[in-house]
Amino acid sequence: MEDQVDALKQINRSGFPFQLRVEYEIRSTQADHHWSVVSREQPWTSPNITASGFIDVVLKHDDVSTFRLVIECKRIKADDARQLRWVFLLPDQESELTELASCFEVEGWRNQGQPSVPNGEPGRPISESLPSWWDARIWDNVHLVPSSLQSEFCILQSDEQRRQPILESLAAEVLESIEGLAHEEVNIAKSQNPPRHVRLFIFPVIVTNAEIAVCRFSSNLVKIDDGTLDSQDVKISTVPFIRFRKSLTTNFLQGIVSNLQTVNRVRERTLFVVNATSISEFLKDWKMRAQFEEYAIQKLIR
Repeated sequence: MEDQVDALKQINRSGFPFQLRVEYEIRSTQADHHWSVVSREQPWTSPNITASGFIDVVLKHDDVSTFRLVIECKRIKADDARQLRWVFLLPDQESELTELASCFEVEGWRNQGQPSVPNGEPGRPISESLPSWWDARIWDNVHLVPSSLQSEFCILQSDEQRRQPILESLAAEVLESIEGLAHEEVNIAKSQNPPRHVRLFIFPVIVTNAEIAVCRFSSNLVKIDDGTLDSQDVKISTVPFIRFRKSLTTNFLQGIVSNLQTVNRVRERTLFVVNATSISEFLKDWKMRAQFEEYAIQKLIR
């Protein structure tokens, strides 16, 4: 019995049971939201083979087969019965719902007969110098329902005071895993005989058991001498999910960039943070449309 108690303590310190419960919740409510689990513990390697890891859960939409969700499950636990919170700051006027989101778009296809060559002459016959496969991969902004609040500041809480998690570091790995998954999907398409066309829109999600709270306040009410707020100057409430959006990549952009503001904005990524009890609500009724007249990826492949 003592061995069983010790083993259970070890199991409960792991995040795997929480991951499996999230997966079960998604599967058991599939009829409501039309997302299917296509993989779990999916290994990935970045295209330049500098990083690798495992994706907790990968989802594919039943009706829109080009949609993918890459889900990272993050369980946190207090030493007592407290409900731990992740608090997102909404200063000044940043408290409106938004549909803005970024996704990783992937397009790949084989050259056949007389292709329309990117940046080339449409209808030009294939020559030996042209590759037999084209693909384009790009982060693009879209309008996406469900809408939610959006924040670029998050204060995380955990039971390990010496190792407080930073959402930016969690987000960075999830974003890198998306590009690794896209690389895998392209390789699968290329391996077919004949190679098949592939098009994907991939979105990053962190699912946590932490309560997701938002704190609304005016920046001018922050005390300049110690950087704190008084209770009467804030409004704190909980939400089922939120967009975490900020410049989350440090790679310099290709091409000419005019100023810091531009490079910071173009590096922005959206990461959905969802309370586990609201995962089914979050997955319902997804609809996407281009932010502009066309998706950026459509411009790339012309």
